[in-house]
This record gives sequence, structure tokens and C-alpha cells, in this order.
Amino acid sequence: MPRPASIRIIRLVGDQRVSAQRRDRPVRPGPSSLERISFYLKRDARKIFLRHIPLFRKGLPRERFKVSAYLCIYNDWDILGAALDSIADHVDELIVVDGAYEWMVPFLAATGCDPCRSDQRVYDAVIASGIPFRRINRTWKNEVEKRVAGYGACSHRFVLRVDADEVLFFNEKNLEAFLASGCAVAEMDMPTYIAPGWIVRTTRLRDFYRKYPSQRCLFDSQKISAEGHLKYLWLVIPADTLPKAKERTFSVFERPIAFCAHLTSWRTVDTAVNRGVFYVMNWMRKHGAPWLPKLNGRPMERFEEFFESIPAPTFREVLKRGAVAQGTISLGPRETLAKSPLSGQQEKSLEEHYRAFLRALAVQTMKATEEAQTMILGEPVFLDLSTETARSSLAEDGLVRIVTSLPLASVRITLHALATSPPLSAAQPIPATVEGREVRFALPGPKPECLRQVIELVGWAGGGEVLCTFRIVPRRAAISGREDGERQEREALG
Repeated sequence: MPRPASIRIIRLVGDQRVSAQRRDRPVRPGPSSLERISFYLKRDARKIFLRHIPLFRKGLPRERFKVSAYLCIYNDWDILGAALDSIADHVDELIVVDGAYEWMVPFLAATGCDPCRSDQRVYDAVIASGIPFRRINRTWKNEVEKRVAGYGACSHRFVLRVDADEVLFFNEKNLEAFLASGCAVAEMDMPTYIAPGWIVRTTRLRDFYRKYPSQRCLFDSQKISAEGHLKYLWLVIPADTLPKAKERTFSVFERPIAFCAHLTSWRTVDTAVNRGVFYVMNWMRKHGAPWLPKLNGRPMERFEEFFESIPAPTFREVLKRGAVAQGTISLGPRETLAKSPLSGQQEKSLEEHYRAFLRALAVQTMKATEEAQTMILGEPVFLDLSTETARSSLAEDGLVRIVTSLPLASVRITLHALATSPPLSAAQPIPATVEGREVRFALPGPKPECLRQVIELVGWAGGGEVLCTFRIVPRRAAISGREDGERQEREALG
């Protein structure tokens, strides 16, 4: 199935509509002549010509400007508290743009979720942050509509885009310089975190001069419209298009105003599956459902027919063992690992989220030894081995036995490993024996300096079936079952 990398890497007030009108705010004195000349140059040109000017210009006093933030969210609470705490001292209001997308309503109705309002845990985190907030609760056509509504509802001149998996560490000097520079948009360094202290960096030639991947985050709403700010963002819209904003593209301020610990891979299974549902269904809107011949290659805006074949609760359970729920388990061809620039104390504030993430994955692995799990044939199922608890529950002596509800024609087993020493990312094929409804393979031992280890299992039945259940038989149970069988055979023979 051809899928985007993000999927394949499997990589309080009453409900109300808030006004999109903004209040007038004081405007700083106009920029200097040199700033006017170079205002529309690209960010890297500003690095050369205006390297020192912003640092010597007096920034706007804090009392003379205010910052609004908007948060597009739906049932994503794991890291939200830490994300909001990190911006609380820099934000004067928060617009919570809540609700699912219209094309997800059939799934949410079948799984008992309110499509217009997130779980209460989201609002508990918002209230605990202490940031004054308003909320918009409804369903949305797509991410474009949702972000435009959030930006347009902000009251203050400067608008900060925030997400539920981003913990920000502001650079106060650079932030003040941005506010004095006359630039319309600022960015932050935003590498993806693999594990505490370790981030992903790209090795592309165009990124050679940049320390970390970046993302645009702070906008001057007097210069950039709600529709216009979308072109500065990274959006997941395979079946949608951006509105045509009739405004020029502004240069990005040359220094990052913050370092963002992007913890997108650290969601626990219960919230990561919501993100997985979004990615997979969004992909199917354009490409159809490859598992079902009648829906393969057929764009889908309504999913009722799909959920007649694969019930929504089953689909949700399948995606709990899918790629998105596993976090980052491999690196791309132009990616490498690097040490985080954060201090030890800053890193320590993030560690509990990572421990909770690994605990949730271990629970998922242990569940597979206790009860039957559902898989879509031809699609990967992942079993995390990153902790000793998870590994020992899967195979105490290195041998794994899996029993399936259907006879499998073939399987593919792969061990993915991420390590801090070369090879940083490895995918090791594991030979497996298939005998009818039983799959057996030997599990390699743990590797030193390994951050993550995950087993990928793909099975094919060959009869056109779509769903199959499987269960991992603990080694003790397998030995006990074989001994019982041998004893019964001896008794039968007299």
C-alpha cells in the first residue's frame, strides 16, 4: 500500500462561537530605512545584512503588546499540560479550537465519542494552565478551516500557533529582537524527540547551515491574515487545498524565538490512536481503502461503507498496534540522531512523559499474551520490546510462538532498532516458521545502547480475508501445553 511517510513509518465557558474581530493595539514606530529595504528579503539574507540591528533596537515594552495563542485539538491530552505550562508566561489568551472533522463523525459515533467536544482531560489541562481561554466547539470540514477559525478568533496583535505535543523553551533575547525588527513571522527550532536527550536531525545539504529543523510559530496579525498564515505551516491535507491568500510572502525572522521539544512520538497508546485514526482516514479520503477491493483506489468522503466491512471499534483496536502508536522506530535516509541542547534540568522535566509512553507500549505487548488481538492482513502489527517488562512478557527464553485464527500462507518478521551508536537505525529480518495457524521465531537478544526495539509482523492468508486475530503464547504456556498433549497421547495409547 503506497502511504505517506508519516503513516508508513509506523512513521470553561459554555459552548459558543467566538468573534473573529480583533481589538486595535498600539503600533510600534516604523522600521528604519535599512530595515525597510531588507524587510522582504529572505531570512538568510537578513542574517547577513541585519545580523546585529535587532539586538541593538529596543524592543516593545511587554505591557504594550499582547499575545494570543490558538490550539487546534481533539482528544489529545497526554502532553497538553506541559505544552500549555511552557507558554503560560508569554500568552495573554488562548483560543481552544475543539472538535473533530466532519469525515470522522461516522467513526466517532460508532466508538461513543462526542465529535464536537474533547475528553474532559483536555479541559482539565487547559484550566490547570491558568491561561484565560475561550473555546469553539463544532465539527470542521478540514484542518484548513479549523486553523483559520482559531487564528481569526484571536484578539491580540501577535498570534502564537501551539500544538498539544510541543513544549517550548523561549529565548527571551530573540523574542524581544523579533518584536523590534518589524518582521511579520518568527520561527522556532523544532526537532523530533526520540528519547530523553536524543533528537532527530536532517543531513540534507540545504539544512547543513541549520542546527535543527524549524517551524513557523508567531505571526503579526496586522500583516498576515488568517488564510495567509497557513502557507507558513506544515499541514496534513492530502485531500484538501489551501485557500489563495492575496498577500505577499514575508521573510522569516532570522533567529529562532524558542526551542520546541517536539514530543509527537511520546503519546501513550490511548491518545496516539486518535492521531493514527486521523492520519489513516485522511489518507483514505484521497486513495480509498486498499484492504477492500470495492473501495481500493476510490476517494472517500463518507466512511459508512468502510465501517460495514471493518467495524469502527475493531479499526480503532487495530490502529493501537499500528505505526503511529509506536512513535519513531526508524530514521529516514537523510536523518541522524543528535544530542538535545536542553539542560539536564530541562530534560528531566520531560522524562516522565517518555516513561509513561513506554509503560503504555509494554501494556499493549502484554495484552497480546493474554487475549486475542485483531490485525488487518497485509498490514504491519507492532510489538514493542524497548523495556525488559515488555520483552520478558513476549519471550522469556528468546523463542516466540504466535497462534492465529486463520492459516497464514506467509509472514514477514522484522526487528527495528534505534541506537545511539552505529548503526543508528537498523531493520533486521527475522526467519520465521509458519505451520498452519502457528508462527514461531527466535527473538534476538537486547542490543547495547539501544533506545527502541520493536517487532514488526505482517501476515498474509491468501484467501481474500481482511481480518485475522492472533495471540502470543507465553513460552511457559507453550511448554505446558506440549507436555499436556504428550501426556494425553501416552494415556490414549494405554
